[in-house]
Amino acid sequence: MHAIEAIDQLGEATLAPIYVMSGDGDYWAEKWVNAVTERVRKVYGDVERVHLGRQQEVSGAQVMTAWNTPNLWGRAQVFWLDQVSQPTAMATTLRTIAAHRADGRYLLLRERKPRAGGGEFSAPVIEVGPPSASRWRRWVATLAEKRGVKLSSDGLSALVHLIPQDGYHLEHELEKMRLGNRQGAWTQEEVLDAVLPEMGEEAVWAVTDALMAKDPARLAEALGRSLDQGKAPVMLLALLGRQLAQLRRALDAPSAAAFQAAERLPDFVSRKVFRYAHRWGSEELATALFWAADLDRWFKQSWGDSGVVLTEYVVLILAGVPRQSGRARG
Repeated sequence: MHAIEAIDQLGEATLAPIYVMSGDGDYWAEKWVNAVTERVRKVYGDVERVHLGRQQEVSGAQVMTAWNTPNLWGRAQVFWLDQVSQPTAMATTLRTIAAHRADGRYLLLRERKPRAGGGEFSAPVIEVGPPSASRWRRWVATLAEKRGVKLSSDGLSALVHLIPQDGYHLEHELEKMRLGNRQGAWTQEEVLDAVLPEMGEEAVWAVTDALMAKDPARLAEALGRSLDQGKAPVMLLALLGRQLAQLRRALDAPSAAAFQAAERLPDFVSRKVFRYAHRWGSEELATALFWAADLDRWFKQSWGDSGVVLTEYVVLILAGVPRQSGRARG
């Protein structure tokens, strides 16, 4: 069962002691954990949520220690187990927990790869990968209604088209729409004009990886491809700005481990960013970020062709041109 249906059916249902979240969708895993937490809160009041394996893999012994530690912060606990070492050995721990259920304690295990043969132990499986198109459309409509954002039928279709699967991006755009305080329903034309389109992971990685590596040819190609696909220049600028800021924080970090802990990134991602950061100089990054802020003002005032200006910007920052007169434009 996908998380969307699971959340809908949660209601007053009796909770299992353990659930398995199967798939690599962080957004849906978070939504399911939040839904279970709220369901437990209705029964027990205060709930302590313990997130294990957020930064690194945890063993069965560590899970059992956390499970057996007295709860000092509420009548119930929800354990979110994100990364495990030795899954087969972990199954023994989880079978022990399931067999000796403690009242008010629930464990939600994340398995990023699909389960083969039903897994090592018996537990309800909640799919947290990308939902089907029909499920996603229903989720977009439900979330818009909860946020008080009215959408016409074609407005809903436009929003689904612009944001086909990124839940975090969807919530950000709905919040912007809510703050617009419109009285009527958003039409297709209004949604297309106001909402920044979702960028696919492949496009995001191509642009950010080329930027971090200081590869002008690759970055120009990736940026040009994204612009040709209709990606908004202002969204691409925000993407580049966030990556530059992250590189600067990595450059200032005392170690790769400290950077990972501060950023809460997967290990392989933090190592890559930390490694690439040392291809940059502190002044280079400061200048690039200064220009990004200036460029943002340029875009908001609609001066010139934003796609052309953005391309010139990345060429200049990779060429190492010094800041001049407090302007990103020459």
